[in-house]
Amino acid sequence: MIGPLVALDRLVGRLPSPRLVRFALVGTSGVAVNFAVLALLEALLPSTWGFWRHRVAMGTAIGVSVLTNFLLHDAWTWADRGKDGSTAGWLGRIGRFYVVSLLAAGLQWVVAVLTYEQAIHRILALDRILGPLGPFVAQAVGIVAGTVLNFTANHLWTFHGHPGTGSARAPPSGPAER
Repeated sequence: MIGPLVALDRLVGRLPSPRLVRFALVGTSGVAVNFAVLALLEALLPSTWGFWRHRVAMGTAIGVSVLTNFLLHDAWTWADRGKDGSTAGWLGRIGRFYVVSLLAAGLQWVVAVLTYEQAIHRILALDRILGPLGPFVAQAVGIVAGTVLNFTANHLWTFHGHPGTGSARAPPSGPAER
């Protein structure tokens, strides 16, 4: 799996903002994972669960995509940030990533649920037009909402080591250090 990332990195490295492009590509793969899990659960969970069916499916899809995104971000998006290679360092990064992801996922979930239940279902009454695509449209709106928080917090906190130093450092404590 690392081989294709190296080839893709050579191409992306020539762009004006390679890290943001890598983030977007990993995020796109996360959207694919998210939608695949959502589709599977929408098909498997009983319709008798009502709105809970969509809530559980959306939440689970988010959780699975968070793990795949961390693994790719750690190996590729922020690979240049100093890492000591220890288990403790990796656990710290994944812990911070999950905190950020939990906040971003919470934002995504709230926006997705509100979009589906309020905008699509109640206000716009698009259920008949969108049919089974309604939860996917709502999920996409939620994903967009969580992306800004996700990139910013992970860039400044989760993967905060100096590029290429081999060691992580504490995140900036004040404006003078940023």
